[in-house]
Amino acid sequence: MTGVGQLREVDDEMAEQSGPNVLAKYITSTRGNKLIAVGEFVFRRMKVSNGTSYWICTHYDRKKCRCSLKVLEGSEPPIVLKQSQEHNHCATFGIVEAKEMVQRMKIQGFVSNEAPSKIYASAMASAQLSPSGAIAMGRKEAVKRAIRRVRYRNNQAPSLPKSLQELEIGTLETSGGENLVLYDSGRSASNRRFIVFSNDTLLENMTRYTEWHADDGMHRTNNSVERWHHGFRVLVGGCHVTIWKFLECIKMDVMQNRVQLLQTSTGQATPKRKKKYVDISDKLKRLCDEAWSTDMTTDFLPRVAYNLSE
Repeated sequence: MTGVGQLREVDDEMAEQSGPNVLAKYITSTRGNKLIAVGEFVFRRMKVSNGTSYWICTHYDRKKCRCSLKVLEGSEPPIVLKQSQEHNHCATFGIVEAKEMVQRMKIQGFVSNEAPSKIYASAMASAQLSPSGAIAMGRKEAVKRAIRRVRYRNNQAPSLPKSLQELEIGTLETSGGENLVLYDSGRSASNRRFIVFSNDTLLENMTRYTEWHADDGMHRTNNSVERWHHGFRVLVGGCHVTIWKFLECIKMDVMQNRVQLLQTSTGQATPKRKKKYVDISDKLKRLCDEAWSTDMTTDFLPRVAYNLSE
């Protein structure tokens, strides 16, 4: 036998031992299950035995596809030992690209509080999906459900209470160990319950002031309160959230307010207001002072309305 013939025989024997030359990689399904992608075909795991995992085509049930893989368990990337039979259907072009995109959106949903619709829109705007990948992406609602499912599983929140009487808050503490439940009236036969979320530090800060105004002492609007409402709404990142996410956002809001109080106590300047709003506030304050001192009643409201219409 010639040298070339011996080399070919050795190559054939190695190919029989190592299985088909298949380029495979792991991907994740929309529901978080591990899959194997071979080209544009996808396989799901059926069983594991003696260090070998057996994978079947995802169209096994729907299209009776009997193509399967034998993979070395624990290998990364997957080492395909054998591929049995051929697929009886066409490849789903773009399926791997679509599933990888959905996985990136699920990770983004886990590490951020952005609304699922915003995560989806940002991913579609920044990604360069092929037409086949966009088609294989599936419906927007299904992707949003996948993002919410990841958040729910990783938060490991208890089941939702059916009423306020069934709510079991337990110990709600900040990272510094402060309890945020200042008062809880508990369950009652009248179906009423009163819960106050605060702590001693916040109450101590409140006792330092003798007067309270809605807008930093300027009698104009409730901008400060509305600013907090807007910030908390952004922090929650959605509508109709669960009670557990609401409580978690209260903890985060308390911690960031503590940082702001510490910065203010060390003399750091607060953000400057726009000049036009400062001027309007000064005008309204002068009008209020004049009204108190001169008993101005008939002309007061028209003058206020003139300033607010600017």
